[in-house]
Amino acid sequence: MATIKIPDLNNAKLDVDLLAALATSEALTATDRLGNTKKTWAGIEQDLGAEYAQTITGANRIASEMAATVSGAGAAASLAANNSWTTTAQGLVATSNGQLFLLKTADPLVYDVYTNTAGVAVYGGKFAPASAVDANNTKYQFEFQPPVNMYDSSLAEDGFVYSFTAGTKQGFPNSIISGKVAVQEGQTYTWSMAGSERGFVPNLYAFSGVAGAGYVGMATVVSGAPVVPGMNPVYSNAGVDGGVRRVTFTVPVGSGITFVATLLIWNYLAHTTDDFNRIRSSVQLEVGAAPTTFRPYNTSIGALKESRLPAKSQQVNGVFTIEPQRNLYDKANALNGQVLNYNSGNPGGFPEGMTIGYTPVVEGKTYVAWMGDPLGFYSGHHFFCRNAAGAYLGVSPVVGANPTPSMPPSSVAWVGNNQVTFTIPVGSGIAFVGIRIADSVGHTVDDFNRVVGSVQVEENTRTAYQAYSPGGVPKISKDALPASELPPATSIGQLSVTKFGSNLYVRGTFDDTNDIVQLVSLASGNNGTVNVMGARKALKSVTSNSAAWGAGTVLGAQGDSSAPLNYNGTYIGANHGAFVVQEVTASGNDKTGVDVRSGWTDGAGRKWYLLKVVDATKLWLMSENLSAYPAWSFAPAITGTTLTHISDATHTSDITITATATTQLWPCLQGEAVSVLLDSKTPITADGTYYGTTVDIVDSYTIANPAAVLAYVRASAWGVSQPAFNHASIAADVRRTITYRYAENGSCTIIDGVQVLNPLTIGYFGATQLEALTFTGKQLWQYIPRVTPKVGAVKTWNFQAQEDISGSFEQLVMGSGNWSDANNPPDRMAQIVKTAGVAEHGVMVGLSPVRSVGVPALRKTLVNEACFISALRKQYPKAVNIGPLVAGSYYEMVAFRAYWSAAVNPAATACTWYRDGKSVIVVADFHQNVTLSPLKLPQQFVGLDVAVVDKSAAATVHGNGVVTAGGVLVSVTGGYGYVVLKLS
Repeated sequence: MATIKIPDLNNAKLDVDLLAALATSEALTATDRLGNTKKTWAGIEQDLGAEYAQTITGANRIASEMAATVSGAGAAASLAANNSWTTTAQGLVATSNGQLFLLKTADPLVYDVYTNTAGVAVYGGKFAPASAVDANNTKYQFEFQPPVNMYDSSLAEDGFVYSFTAGTKQGFPNSIISGKVAVQEGQTYTWSMAGSERGFVPNLYAFSGVAGAGYVGMATVVSGAPVVPGMNPVYSNAGVDGGVRRVTFTVPVGSGITFVATLLIWNYLAHTTDDFNRIRSSVQLEVGAAPTTFRPYNTSIGALKESRLPAKSQQVNGVFTIEPQRNLYDKANALNGQVLNYNSGNPGGFPEGMTIGYTPVVEGKTYVAWMGDPLGFYSGHHFFCRNAAGAYLGVSPVVGANPTPSMPPSSVAWVGNNQVTFTIPVGSGIAFVGIRIADSVGHTVDDFNRVVGSVQVEENTRTAYQAYSPGGVPKISKDALPASELPPATSIGQLSVTKFGSNLYVRGTFDDTNDIVQLVSLASGNNGTVNVMGARKALKSVTSNSAAWGAGTVLGAQGDSSAPLNYNGTYIGANHGAFVVQEVTASGNDKTGVDVRSGWTDGAGRKWYLLKVVDATKLWLMSENLSAYPAWSFAPAITGTTLTHISDATHTSDITITATATTQLWPCLQGEAVSVLLDSKTPITADGTYYGTTVDIVDSYTIANPAAVLAYVRASAWGVSQPAFNHASIAADVRRTITYRYAENGSCTIIDGVQVLNPLTIGYFGATQLEALTFTGKQLWQYIPRVTPKVGAVKTWNFQAQEDISGSFEQLVMGSGNWSDANNPPDRMAQIVKTAGVAEHGVMVGLSPVRSVGVPALRKTLVNEACFISALRKQYPKAVNIGPLVAGSYYEMVAFRAYWSAAVNPAATACTWYRDGKSVIVVADFHQNVTLSPLKLPQQFVGLDVAVVDKSAAATVHGNGVVTAGGVLVSVTGGYGYVVLKLS
């Protein structure tokens, strides 16, 4: 077997890492150190699979064009002599249902091929006894094969049902009939429906006669209908709405049945023409008791014999094996904007809801269901159960008076809200299980697709994610590939990033055993903006970044770490809109889109304007601007419970309010542009895995002025269209450009530029923020240097000495009265996860002390509050909170977020680093005495200059300012000290 030689390893480590990625990555491409894109084995595998599919498609096209050519004069003569006729009537008399016959044509060497379909001649192509010859003089042989899918979707009709008693077609809104399909006595058939969230109505209608003119009856007992014994229908594969997506039945011998029909939509659900076309095109009727992979209806009966495939196709075919399907979950069952009902198990409309639908299960088997997306399943951990016929058995655990299965899933074990293992008890009757997703979450269609696309349900134990593939997954056989001298997979010592759609999996080094993987969404939340969704540690041996995320241990679950701005009394930008909207509940109101922009008054005479009709019960309203534009402020509440019309409404009846809640004016980001750059220069646009030193996520947008939004809505009549609150024509208050720069250790440096376009009242700018670390079963400690004890309602907190904040906690602001040095305000804060007092890992957030607003001499003029911690233990540094924001002013902020493993520098309370421009900032804090303690740093830093940026009086940095392979040596006396170093 040929051997691949790999010469010219100019940079051995980078090339070895690249080769490891080529051999083992699940991505389709990898980028080498020179910026060139290379195909991985997975990419080659996909290409070969596509080539194989194209070859087979080409062969089928040849079969279609050349029809049913049969090689060999003997076979041709036999067929022509014994099975050819002059008229279709003669052919029908001479054959029985399902048999083929030939019809003579004007050309004595060419015949028309027909199938006897219950007494109707169905044309199937042409047949020539002579062998067909292609341009290369290669002979192809064909054989007769009946079509797999017998169902012609053109037979379906929308808006009809069949009469139970007479079998006649009758008009009925929102029903779909299949039309009559020919069958044979003694044969078993399976109806199946692929790709539809609904299902068949479990009724089968049987007809007799040449065209099905006679009505025999129904396969099951329905009031008033004649019943056909012996059809023995078996219904399975419940549709998410409660119908069935599969029915197997037998046509009894002697029954006289020649045609069958059914209804294609369960529960007469309202649907569009597009729904009708999609549903009917997803139906398959085939011979046999088990469904096969869906194939479109095709009357062509010529098929190329595999033995006569071109040599190239035979070679490709031998390269593949079929890997059995592991993922039993079909995301086509998922529904957006709906949740499952506890009482019926059916979905119901809920704008912020999602449901994954139902998945088939088998009694006695154990399953694990998991979701790779951090959203997770609903915290109530509910299972919705149906039997094989689709009947609802109930919800478990029980919810109030709603039905519950007599034998619910057992041995249920949850891991957080993202994974559950369970067993289906024997005798329970459970054949389908649905699990509720976390709901009441504002989301986009992309969010929905991302979430349901990360779900896997499989038997026994969790494995790597596999897309749903009911026919099995073609995998390339490594034995069929040339041997290579690729080394075994090794850990990647540099940063790697995998792009998958709008998600990035950013991976860096954590410690000797683990890497850190962070999931970044490029478009999520109600503003559709950049968000880091969490951080996990994963074994270096897991080579795929996405698999490492899926199998990793959660360090922190996030989703709101992109920092908004705070001005004019509200958070705005990033994930937030101005908190100026009143969402009122007004059940039974008659307002529609034509009423958007209309004016109303409350009990105090305050004017309010309708911005949005959320649904039949909820409306969004905003008061008149209480300030002079471009300044803005709005009333915080509606007075009274009645709003009276004053202008521009079509439906002018009073709005009667039963509940009110303040919400955010979403979306508010205008003209957002997001790009991803490897090493600050190479754009990443295609899905794949890339390697480098850093990856930048550049996000820019403007933030709409809420008063200008109100004026924009009021200026036009919108009809059925909803005005966009972030339309490009709306005046903006702020222009913002943010770069999130991830480095080799997973640290993120945030370079945030804010240009003020209108006068604003500052709350604060933070540049970064971070949800609390996950600490289930452990302790969470908070550390903030250069602060004095803080008196709170719960206790007095000494954060410089570290505090255990795992128990009762409260929001605490670290104002200037709690700074130990007024000339050097606190600029960072850290959380550490410990078990029995022993540190495991931590995270630090803060501002660069060497540039811009973080330089102490400037920082002390811009803040009188250094940071705060919320009652939920979320960390908020403050970069600016003093002074008016005048039009034309500009602020640059450099912030950071950096995790660390305590195993790397165990003597330190906290020790991490991040890249800052052309330098590296190293931070180390100690709560014990150390002597010549080495700070372990990556090998690539060896030889860099060391400069002390800041340190406590009790800390000493040894040496002459150079990083060596032994790290940087530090000593601390007095039980506490810290150092901040700049490497360049």
